[in-house]
Amino acid sequence: MIKLYGNPMRLLKRTIHSLLKKLGYRLIKIPGKKAKSVAFVKNDDDTPSKTLVFVIEFIGPTGVGKTTLFERIKNHTAAEWYYRENLSSLNLKDREGKLSGSLHWKILFDRLLRLDGLNLDGFHKTKLMRYLAQVMIYDLRLHNGLSDKGFLFDEGICHNFSKELNALPGDEFKAIMAGRALVYLTPKDPSTVVKRIRERAQNSGKMVSYQKGLSDSELCLMAERHMNQFETLVSRARSIGIPTCIVYAEDELDRNAEIILGFEKNMVST
Repeated sequence: MIKLYGNPMRLLKRTIHSLLKKLGYRLIKIPGKKAKSVAFVKNDDDTPSKTLVFVIEFIGPTGVGKTTLFERIKNHTAAEWYYRENLSSLNLKDREGKLSGSLHWKILFDRLLRLDGLNLDGFHKTKLMRYLAQVMIYDLRLHNGLSDKGFLFDEGICHNFSKELNALPGDEFKAIMAGRALVYLTPKDPSTVVKRIRERAQNSGKMVSYQKGLSDSELCLMAERHMNQFETLVSRARSIGIPTCIVYAEDELDRNAEIILGFEKNMVST
């Protein structure tokens, strides 16, 4: 008779995980599913498209309506997701092969250097710097930790650091984009963004600090510049297999929400 010391189920799980690791696989939970819903994933750092999506992020010119669209789909997703407000309270388990953080720091540093080019006083530059640093800290936590669910954001590193991400060499771009999916809300005409910025300012008095005092033509040029950056990011992401969904700001809100929910459902069913 062979005696097993300890919990037999725990020993069995350890044996299975050890065998999978030797074969180059790992056992993972599917975001939003129950604990018994798992999948075998091949360990392959060069193919981020085969990595389970654990972050879906909205990108698009500031003022285009990302948050409005995000709130429309938030309680209707196929899976359960964590949101920005959950991040500070989550106790994430360490992820194997996690990033050191040096790449995130490089991106953040390059972004902070560009703050001097903004027509802002020191107070507002400091506030913006604090916000950008917080976005990067949150992303580091996601990259370096394992969670029982995925994350869904109205904006994050891809929105706030698109120019810096586009400047990365291929291997670094793959590393930081692994496990992501993008929802790109873009206007067919950049003047749509200007109109929405003015409407929001009139209705709520809110306007992003670096947009204040700009004329309509200046806001339009800013929107065009951001659109070019996001289009480059989406094109590059698609080239390495990152799932992307594009919807247009001028289209009906509920129709765009339906498209995004279909995209999200596909992310958790594949």
